[in-house]
Amino acid sequence: MNYKRFVFYQGTVGMAASMIFPFYILLIKNVGTSYSQFGWAYGIFSLTAALCYPLIGKFTDKSGDKAFLLIYSWGMALILLAFPLAYEIWHVYLLQIIMGVLGAVQK
Repeated sequence: MNYKRFVFYQGTVGMAASMIFPFYILLIKNVGTSYSQFGWAYGIFSLTAALCYPLIGKFTDKSGDKAFLLIYSWGMALILLAFPLAYEIWHVYLLQIIMGVLGAVQK
């Protein structure tokens, strides 16, 4: 595997994710009732990712990284397209759970 390309691609994904951040906070404010719900959404993401790391790690050891990186890339693309469709806070929480699983795949 070409690790320079891998690091470049991961950096690009990280940069894109950080560019979404300000708009994400506004989305939470529009579908929720307060900015504190952002903390809940981010916490759900982190907790889901932490719980999924060990399980997904075992699968990637057995089957290889390439398929999981494709799942992560396409999954995140679809989830980010689904965010504008969220109109209630539980939709955002559900999307955050899915993003947490995909975040565990990426790591």
